[in-house]
Amino acid sequence: MAHTAQNARPAEMADRILTAWRNGKAGSLERELERARLLAERPSPASTLEMEIMEALSGAVESLGQRSGKHAGAIRLLEHIAQRSEHPGAFWPKAS
Repeated sequence: MAHTAQNARPAEMADRILTAWRNGKAGSLERELERARLLAERPSPASTLEMEIMEALSGAVESLGQRSGKHAGAIRLLEHIAQRSEHPGAFWPKAS
């Protein structure tokens, strides 16, 4: 349960960014990207796993923040991170 709560923020943030991306509203996407940037600036995560997830989220945010280029990789990464909140057991073992 601790892993689920601890890692909910990146998953929720990825889901919010995906929703804004799919809605096609630039202002909404920019707001969500900025929220993700602020989340990434917070103190270091408690676990190595969460730190790596935050780094991946930051990379996807940087990619989407660029006006030109292909974003399929960033979108796929966000989808993967967002799925963590739906299926947390698939990403780490249950606490004993």
